Amino acid sequence: MRSSAGILVASASKRRADAKDNTLFIDLVRDLHWINSDIAAAGYPLVQAAGLLSSSRIRNALPAGAPR
Repeated sequence: MRSSAGILVASASKRRADAKDNTLFIDLVRDLHWINSDIAAAGYPLVQAAGLLSSSRIRNALPAGAPR
């Protein structure tokens, strides 16, 4: 049977491990966001030069049943 002090030490150790895992996950997501931003920034001029960039991402669609 474990003592209450042993349980508290194990619990504190688990919280530290969880905090470390959370920090690692946040760092990973931040770095992936940074990589995505770099790729988008590098690709934007290429897409624009090729004439594939729309002036707007909003469609000019009419609602169903509306007169044209």
